[in-house]
Amino acid sequence: RQHQLRATRRLELAGPSVGRGPAARTSDGGGAAAQAAHLLGAFVAAARAGDVDRLTELLHADVRAYQDGGGRVRAARRVLVGAANVARFTVGVAGLHRARRTVAFADVNGAPGAVLMLSGIAHVLSAEIRDGRIYRLFDVCNPDKLTTLRRAVEGAA
Repeated sequence: RQHQLRATRRLELAGPSVGRGPAARTSDGGGAAAQAAHLLGAFVAAARAGDVDRLTELLHADVRAYQDGGGRVRAARRVLVGAANVARFTVGVAGLHRARRTVAFADVNGAPGAVLMLSGIAHVLSAEIRDGRIYRLFDVCNPDKLTTLRRAVEGAA
């Protein structure tokens, strides 16, 4: 019981998060999901344009970006912390794959997300929104975790 009480207190202190999990689907009639989708779309557009300043505006000051390459795909080994670091990293990666990149927006675990193909490697991007900005960014590019996506893409082709 003590674990539950402590967890509840920590969640209350953290405040509401928007754009992640089931709450993004239903809590406010779709407003949170729409906000998350808009921010993610603007994030991808700014990354494509190489606009570090715009990316920084879209990111929460305490943003953390997580990448999961599983040791099989090149990805950041450490969590990226801070708007400036995440923005610069994102623009750098987008620049490396300028010739071979595509994006399709989709639901990811019930919340707005995107499936990016960067030089033939699939990346599933999702975000957690707080205070109207991207607070957490999740990039899964580990092929072992994307087997369902791979089957869906192959089936559509």
